[in-house]
Amino acid sequence: MGSDPQPDTGILVDSGRIARAGGSRPRDAMVLDCRGLVLAPGLIDAHVHLACSPFDPSLRYDISVAGMAADMFINCQQTVEAGFTTVRDTGGIDRGLADVVSSGKMPGPRILQCGPVHSQTGGPMIALESATRINAGIIGLGDEIGTAFDLISAFQPYLQVTVSYTPDQAPNWLTLRNRDLVPADEPAPPSMIAAVAADAETAGWTQEEHDEYIRLIHSGRAAQFLAFLEDELRPVIEDRYRVLDGATGLFGYSYGGLFTLYALLRQSPMFRRYGAGSPGVLSAESQIFILERQIAERRAAFDDVQLHMTVNELEIVGRSHIYRDLGIQFARLIDTLYLSGHQGLDFSASILPSDSHMTGFTQSFLSYIRSCYGASVPKNGGF
Repeated sequence: MGSDPQPDTGILVDSGRIARAGGSRPRDAMVLDCRGLVLAPGLIDAHVHLACSPFDPSLRYDISVAGMAADMFINCQQTVEAGFTTVRDTGGIDRGLADVVSSGKMPGPRILQCGPVHSQTGGPMIALESATRINAGIIGLGDEIGTAFDLISAFQPYLQVTVSYTPDQAPNWLTLRNRDLVPADEPAPPSMIAAVAADAETAGWTQEEHDEYIRLIHSGRAAQFLAFLEDELRPVIEDRYRVLDGATGLFGYSYGGLFTLYALLRQSPMFRRYGAGSPGVLSAESQIFILERQIAERRAAFDDVQLHMTVNELEIVGRSHIYRDLGIQFARLIDTLYLSGHQGLDFSASILPSDSHMTGFTQSFLSYIRSCYGASVPKNGGF
């Protein structure tokens, strides 16, 4: 409990911070009469999107860069005038807006920006190169991923389609992910069983929920999910948008990365540019190795396909047994692909420094975009 309220108390503010409450007033201090008002510390909003502008739900994003900037400046001013002096922007802006506000060029709160928005954990992502530029900052990726160029690196313009679940299914995403992204008869090694048991105890799962999780790993329906993408989703995309033939890509992380490799080794006619981030291949008996061996034995060629894989440093050297298994099988898969030398398959791989399985998604996606959708930067920087 604090002390009793004090009437007619002065607050000394020095360089934007409260220096003291009470005491005598310095002679050269500027006085603001706040009688009848409430003086409170600045509020903090931990989830804002300062760059969100009104947009057409049909995905026809016609807002200009200048219009988006004007909306951001208005959002900043309205936010600080409402009493929020610190905000955490959870996706859509880069460091530039925070620097402009902190420099005093425009009013706004202190901004802690989180970088690009990304999709659900383990979820697959389909990146389809568009015939015209799509401002990806509007569709939730942020300038660092989606613009056609920046001053450091450049990407080909693309349209991104993210596959997720309906709100009523979202609480069950862990088991749904196993159902949709894991190939049938995928083995669950001891490290997986131990990790699931530990997570189940922490999350308070029942024995039935635990058993269902494991069952869906063994009876995954990746084949049916791939058929959905090829037979149902693809016609809708091609009907609504202008996309280039032979430029469609598939990116997935964790079990999404496992599914990406599955689609690659099933030689899906839908995709040409594959990205597998920390793929959930945990055993030498994985269906991925079986499918790869079958292609090698048939001497089947790929049709000018790119594959880029990443793994996180802390998965390889960390304490988690299951992620060390992931790192071991990652290295084994690279070795297998090199030795097989599949005709028509151009693959690359990289280790992302200092990242773990939980933090590596964004850098993995950026690495995929740079590798499979890279472009040259104009000499004038694009301006």
